[in-house]
Order: sequence, then C-alpha cells, then structure tokens
Amino acid sequence: MRKTVFIMLMLAQSFLCGAQTDTDLGSLRPTRPNSSTNNIHIIGYVPKFLKITLDFSRDEKARLVGFYQVPPPKKEGVRHPGLEFTIRADKPIELGTAILISNVEGPYTILAFSSNAGRLCTLPGSPEASLGYSLLVGGQVARAEKGVFRFSESGKSRKGGNRLEVGIVMDEIDPLLPRAVYADELSFSVVAN
Repeated sequence: MRKTVFIMLMLAQSFLCGAQTDTDLGSLRPTRPNSSTNNIHIIGYVPKFLKITLDFSRDEKARLVGFYQVPPPKKEGVRHPGLEFTIRADKPIELGTAILISNVEGPYTILAFSSNAGRLCTLPGSPEASLGYSLLVGGQVARAEKGVFRFSESGKSRKGGNRLEVGIVMDEIDPLLPRAVYADELSFSVVAN
C-alpha cells in the first residue's frame, strides 16, 4: 500500500514538474523494493463547539406572546407574531424544546436574555402592566438576574444533541392585572465556563 501511494505521488509530481516519458521518471523510482519509509503523523485539532437551537423559533430568539383573559386572535388574522399562549398560574406553560450540541467535556452555561428583565409586559396602546415569570430549561428553573436567565450544564451531548424542554412558570397573578396581551423576547446562547 505504501509503495503504491509513493509511486502515485511520484507520478503526480512528475506530471506537474514536466516529465514526458517513462525514462524521465527513473530517478524518482525507489531503488530498493523493500526500502524503509518514514512515518507521517497527522495531528488534528477539533475546536470546542457549543450550539443551542430552538424548535419553537427560526433562530435563537423567541418572542413570547401571552393572552390574559382576552381571546387569542384567529389564526388567519394573527396580529402578534410569536409563540402564543394563554397566561395561567396553575401549571407551567410549555414553549417547546431546545437542542443543545456540545463537544465540551467541562461546564458551560445556557443564557436566555430577556428584553423585559424576566417580565411579560403589555403591548403599546394597552394599560401599562407587567407580570414576572421563571424560565424552565431541561428541568432547571431560573429567575432573571439583571435580565438574564442562567442554566448550568456540562459534558458532551449525545449524537443529534440533547433535547431540553423549555417552558415558563408565571408568578402569582394579581387579581387587578389588566386584561391584555403581554409579551417578552428571549435570546438564547451557550458559553463555555
């Protein structure tokens, strides 16, 4: 096998260097059929790779649109683009799944940046009000600190990535909370520690 590869390399070199006949290749042929060869070591580097995608968004951003005691719009006339749900405090609200791909063996952090510091806020034109919530990712619950939800993870993902369920848990709802449409936008990312 090594001889064949060597001869092929020599032939390729000869054509690139202008050899025209078989006699021009004479000095490039090995002189002994059992000559020893040098070992070639190829060393590669695989960079660290961390990525998170959402099955409920086209990118790493998710617009949350909650309806509190108002009917959601009919599907053909959607006025509020984003992930729509009815606001309720009795159980978690499922948003979808995050797919985490990692070849990092050590710890890393999933970050979700909230445009409203972890609160669903009324849309312009409605009475000003907001409602806090906690974010659920892969069974972990976090509150926003300075507008950022943080989740600790570690280790390599399995083939195809680790699937992490994502949802929100509403804070206690004030009985005087105005009936309105509430929204927030989350941007997800993942960073090595």
